[in-house]
Amino acid sequence: MRLREATNYNRIQNSRFVNALEATSLATEDSGIQPRPHGDTIGSPDDQQIEYLDGFQPESGEEDRYVAYCTEAIVYMWPGNKRKFWSWGYMYLKTAYPANCTLKYTFTTRAHPSDTFAKYGFKITGTFEGPNVVYSTCSDTDYVTIDDTEGISQTYCGISSSIDFTTGSNYIEFSFKSQENSPGAKGFFVTIESYYLCGGLRTSTNNGPSGYIASPEYAADYPPNTNCMWWFTSEEETTIKLDCLSFRLEDPVTFSNGTTYCNDFMSISYEARTPSTTTFYCDSDMDTQARTIYSAGTTMLVNFRSDSANHYSGINCTYDFILYSV
Repeated sequence: MRLREATNYNRIQNSRFVNALEATSLATEDSGIQPRPHGDTIGSPDDQQIEYLDGFQPESGEEDRYVAYCTEAIVYMWPGNKRKFWSWGYMYLKTAYPANCTLKYTFTTRAHPSDTFAKYGFKITGTFEGPNVVYSTCSDTDYVTIDDTEGISQTYCGISSSIDFTTGSNYIEFSFKSQENSPGAKGFFVTIESYYLCGGLRTSTNNGPSGYIASPEYAADYPPNTNCMWWFTSEEETTIKLDCLSFRLEDPVTFSNGTTYCNDFMSISYEARTPSTTTFYCDSDMDTQARTIYSAGTTMLVNFRSDSANHYSGINCTYDFILYSV
């Protein structure tokens, strides 16, 4: 076990946590806030007037509606929703997309209205059918590029290409480019899904629920640059038990002065609104030392972080809310 006093990093994390806690409390108190089962918005997140229901709006044959498709836009999705997204002409007109088309749509997931601790990523699946032309690289022909701006980027081109893209980021850029002299082709058709990744608010009622928490994509390697927070709250006379069944993170770094630092870690703390001591675990700490942790009170914050390199299977822990007698 490596016990360290949280310094600047902990203060920053504490501030972010308090903001999330307050946002969750406000959303929970407002019973009128409910996630909509269908429909996202395009443009400003405060602009609720423009509905963007199902990819491109259905093609109706009106010529003046197609120019806007080769443009840039921001789409705000509700967490857990999915949507269809396709290139001009694909669905209804059954005709080729135009030449010299540049398109970039940025997709981002809104915070869950009743649980701002829950983190969501994106999965994109589908196909791209480009023109039958000779090319050396994708930049020489028509192509689709998906970029999460956190180091994961994939480009698809050719006569027929399967699209399969997954990221832990809640922000992606979907770009399409056709060449100036492109003969056109069928184009792309994809499903874009906002999926639960990690984190969340966990509360007890009486003996409370039991469940588990895990790093993203467990038991596969967790993704880079991940930040997951689980906030546990229990009733009086209830303790929170966390038992890590599997724990494998990146090895710690040891500096010349003998101190160690965890690049990837799980941390445990028990207070949110005031600075507190935080315990950090990395490497195989929870496999070789204390596998079970009990809360010091009725709250507990679990934070999982990863950096940009050297990723492993991560964490898989169960939790219980246990009622005890005074």
